[in-house]
Amino acid sequence: MHQAIEAAKNAEATIIFGGLDLTIETESLDRENPTLPGDQTQLINQVADAAKGPVTLVIMSAGGVDISFAKSNLKIKSILWAGYRREQGGRLPVTWYNADYVNKLPMSSMLLRPVDSKGYPVDIKLDKRQHCRDIKYTIGASSSKCPAVLTDDLKCNDAFEFKMGVQNVGKGDGSEAVIVYSKPPERIATTHINQVIGFQRLFVAAGEYEKIKFTYNFCKSLIIVD
Repeated sequence: MHQAIEAAKNAEATIIFGGLDLTIETESLDRENPTLPGDQTQLINQVADAAKGPVTLVIMSAGGVDISFAKSNLKIKSILWAGYRREQGGRLPVTWYNADYVNKLPMSSMLLRPVDSKGYPVDIKLDKRQHCRDIKYTIGASSSKCPAVLTDDLKCNDAFEFKMGVQNVGKGDGSEAVIVYSKPPERIATTHINQVIGFQRLFVAAGEYEKIKFTYNFCKSLIIVD
């Protein structure tokens, strides 16, 4: 730790690597808590505090890690997440909870949401900004950031489809998983907040624009039991 601190004192910029490995998380192991193992939290904070220049923290893991300590450290200017090597398609979105979350939600709860009546409210705020981005619409299209289609006559053998465009504004070719979420009516209090109903992987060359089409069955993809 001393060598890392001394190096940060003299560096124009500091990059700190931390995280997990397969001795901590794998299919056959259960993690007891989402904190960084060992003395990593102490090391990261001390190196960041001693750094002369800006600090970037890189967390390598598969699952979520409690990085609330790093978010509150003013010396850490950016935090990056990197998956393990050789997982070319590893872009699974993961919610990263604070470590105290595991103490508030009992293992017997399958609701996956706060339940005040059971004594474990958890303040996890999800809003439309997680799933709805600014979209450039053509003439005649909805001006909402989350376009919606309202209908009151659906049949289970009916399907709906929509198309969207994906543009690669970067300098390198790449592929991305385009994820489709559904959001239930707000009046159904005990259902999911948002739900993944499908995804497709799309390759887009640098500077190019590609279209992708999704087709879903109303009942199979959107059914909710109230």
